[in-house]
Amino acid sequence: MTHEGGPSGGTGSRLISVSDAAEILRVTEDALREWIATDRISYVTLPGGEHRLELIDEWHSHSGPVQQGMTMIKTGVGKADEVSSEEFRLELARRRREKQLIGVDAGEIDVDALAAALAERLATVVPSQLHVSAESGMIHILNDEGHGVGIDVAAMANDDGKSLEERVCRVARHALEAPQDWIADETTEPWPARAGDLPGGFPAPNAEIAGEQVRLYYGDSRAPILELAPIRLRDVRSIAE
Repeated sequence: MTHEGGPSGGTGSRLISVSDAAEILRVTEDALREWIATDRISYVTLPGGEHRLELIDEWHSHSGPVQQGMTMIKTGVGKADEVSSEEFRLELARRRREKQLIGVDAGEIDVDALAAALAERLATVVPSQLHVSAESGMIHILNDEGHGVGIDVAAMANDDGKSLEERVCRVARHALEAPQDWIADETTEPWPARAGDLPGGFPAPNAEIAGEQVRLYYGDSRAPILELAPIRLRDVRSIAE
């Protein structure tokens, strides 16, 4: 959130509108107005009642700003309150995700249910030192340091005219494929192939409809290297369906 050392250029500090700040932070204006109302972010009130936020277009050594590249928006969270600073960082990430989801239309697919179902199955097969979770239509596969892979289920499920079955399979295949290279790098071993089972160690991920379920596996359909528990289509349909 901060950069150690003195300033290294930039145009310095200036006041910008709420809309401009929202664009820089990649959140909605409503989110910023909530933070202003609760003093979570520093602001100036003009004589006419409009709010302005402080943009710092240079590196600063003090703690507290939200950093965006070489620019920072000054928050109301100080260095002395590390818990509040971490809470704000998480809130910022959540609000950014909310904005990302605006305009995403997965139609009859419940993206949260699909993300949770895929995360649950991946958690049973990835190496035990990794952590799998799902939130806001995203799957995260992370190590103990918080590094890893993010899988955007909502974006992949976006309604592009394909059927629910085609889009669910598309998402599932991507969810199985996305972590392969990273897990291999993290563990220094091919994944998910067992030693000697497949040259190169990277069996193709597959997802296919089998009755009212989605079958998930790596490798040949007749003799998969690894097969996950299937997902029932009814479990990932939105309530409206």
